[in-house]
This record gives sequence, structure tokens and C-alpha cells, in this order.
Amino acid sequence: MPAASARGVAGSGSGDKADLLAATSLPEWVMRALADNGIVRISQVSAMTDAELLKLRGIGQRSVVLIRATVLSHRRRKKLGLIDS
Repeated sequence: MPAASARGVAGSGSGDKADLLAATSLPEWVMRALADNGIVRISQVSAMTDAELLKLRGIGQRSVVLIRATVLSHRRRKKLGLIDS
């Protein structure tokens, strides 16, 4: 497992369901690739750089674009109070 994903797994114990990638509109193949690398939360991918994401098995440039759009959408919805903190 790449070092980048190991860092992202550290915060995965939180019970915040709004932070789960499964609650997003990411395609199944992107969520599966992230889960295969131990990443299941938006907070984990938002803490990673694009270069770190690209080092993960199954994640390419198209995946990174979709992930970043999802992170941005999540932040906007959170700021507007549409999801719980």
C-alpha cells in the first residue's frame, strides 16, 4: 500500500456518515479503487495531493478530476448547511 493511502486511513474511524464517499455521486469504479487503497472518506482524499492520489493503484487523472469535483461539492454543501458537520 502506498504511503499516501496509509496517511489517509488514519482518520477513518470517525462516525460521520456525511463524510463517507459512498454518500457522494462518485462513480462506483472510483469508489472501488479508493476503497481498495483503504480510503472511504471524503476527508481522507481532501487531505491528499493530486500526486498522492495518482500514486494509488487504480486512480488516474480522470479519477482525480472526479474526486476533486466531489470534494468541492461536499465543501459547498457543508458550508450551506445542507449536510451535517
